[in-house]
Amino acid sequence: MFIHTIPVCKTLFENWPRVLAGYWAGRVMGGGRVRVVCRDGGEAWLSVGELNAVLYAVRRGLVDGFSCRDRGVAVKNNVIPLDVFLGSDLRAPWYGWRYDAGRGAWVLDDVAFKRVTATVIEVFNHGFWARVRRVPGRVVVDIGAGPGDTPVYFIRGGASRVIALEPDPVAYAEMLENLRLNRVEDKVTALREAAGVNTLRELVEEYRLRDAVLKVDCEGCEHRLFQQAGWELGAFTEIAVEYHGRPYKIAGKLREAGFKVVVEPPWGEHGGVPVGFLHALA
Repeated sequence: MFIHTIPVCKTLFENWPRVLAGYWAGRVMGGGRVRVVCRDGGEAWLSVGELNAVLYAVRRGLVDGFSCRDRGVAVKNNVIPLDVFLGSDLRAPWYGWRYDAGRGAWVLDDVAFKRVTATVIEVFNHGFWARVRRVPGRVVVDIGAGPGDTPVYFIRGGASRVIALEPDPVAYAEMLENLRLNRVEDKVTALREAAGVNTLRELVEEYRLRDAVLKVDCEGCEHRLFQQAGWELGAFTEIAVEYHGRPYKIAGKLREAGFKVVVEPPWGEHGGVPVGFLHALA
C-alpha cells in the first residue's frame, strides 16, 4: 500500500514528501490532520481518513484528482465537495453519477438522490429489480424502501402507485427528500413502519389491493412477514424477495398459494448469512 501511495501523492501534491510522512504517521497513531498543497496552488487540511479516501479514489481511477481551492474531488468537469463525496459510495462518479450543486443532489439521467449508496447503485446501475416484470400500471408494495431508491425506480418503471414501508427514521427522512427531488411524492405513499406478521393482511385490506406487486427487502424480516400469510397473498400477481438465510419455508408458502417460484442460489452473504433472490409469479 505504501508504494502505491507514492505516485498518487506526487501527482496530487506539491509537498508530497510531507503529505506521505503525515499520512503514515496518522495511520500508525490512528488519526490526525495533514496539510496538503495541491498542484492548483491551493492548500487544505485533511484528516487522515479524508486523505486516505482521496488517495484510494484517485489510485482506483474513481476520480481524476483533488482540488484544494474547491476542497473537492474532480471528475472531468465536475468538482464534488469532499464531504458530499465521502457521504456517498465512492464508486458513484465511476458509475456515471454527477453532483449537481444547484440541486444539492447526485444526478444520473433523469433521477436524482441526495446520496448515492450501494443500494442506489444496485438499483439504477446494476438493474437488480429489473427482473420484476409486472410493474407497469400496477400498485407496488415496497417493504424495505430504504432511502427511496426502489420506490423511485418502480414509479419510473410505470407503477400506478407505490406503498413504501421503511422503519428506520434516518432512511425514511431521506426517502421523503428523494421522492421530492424526483417529483414522485404524489405517487408514493410513504409509511414509517416495520413489517410484522399481519402487515400484508392490513395493507391488502386498507388499500384494497388486487393484482398488485410485492417487493420485500427487509434484512431478514421476510420470514416473519410470510409466517402466517394466507388469503392476502392472492392480492399479488408477482412477489420478489431478497432473502436472508434459508428461503424454503417462504417458497413453500408461496407454492401452496398457487405461485410459480424460482429460488436463485445465494449471491453473497451478510453477517455470515446467505443472501439471494426469490421470485414468484401467480
